[in-house]
Amino acid sequence: MLFIKKYVLFLQYFTYLIPGFIFISSLVFLLKYAQLSKHTNTKNCHCKETDYAKKCYQRIVLEGHTLGMHSYSHNYDQIYSSLEAFKKDINKLQNYLYETTETKPFIYRFPGGSSNSCVKNIDSYIRYINQRGWFYFDWNALSGDALNFDTSAQQLNQNILKDVRRQDVSIVLMHDLHETEHTVEALDSLIKTLKKEGYQILPITENTKPVQHKSVDK
Repeated sequence: MLFIKKYVLFLQYFTYLIPGFIFISSLVFLLKYAQLSKHTNTKNCHCKETDYAKKCYQRIVLEGHTLGMHSYSHNYDQIYSSLEAFKKDINKLQNYLYETTETKPFIYRFPGGSSNSCVKNIDSYIRYINQRGWFYFDWNALSGDALNFDTSAQQLNQNILKDVRRQDVSIVLMHDLHETEHTVEALDSLIKTLKKEGYQILPITENTKPVQHKSVDK
């Protein structure tokens, strides 16, 4: 039996700002090159209905990654205006991804995280996710790539490693906005460092113990 003392899971999401397929192709290729294709990260999608984006979603599934959900619109004011608006957004996304990939994702990340300040009380939103039998995740390690787009690849990795090294299980939040080009640049070095230090990079699944900033009784 294999006992894993420490492992890392990456939590990313697609955005409306993807400049075509090239950025995501480089990310997925890098992970595959590092022999992590079956052991990698959840992609949380908010939706871009282009041929490029559809190929991205299909490739994620075909290459064995976990396909997750984030938001169809990523418009916080709209999503959190009411529980019904929230339901409409996430169900529209799941239906679209099913039509595109023949896979119904059940891994989810709240826009802004479950601790976001955009909604006064998120409990009813969490209960809805739980009632659907979906699994939502937040993060306990942060690259900071969306806080300052000029942050170097080296500094992004230092931010991540600082969080990862102080805990046995880490869920790392990164972004693939077109402005965060240093994220892909940083990944090769990050993966090599993590593997050298004995970390195992695993997919987020229904069996992963969730990191949740806010939770409610089921």
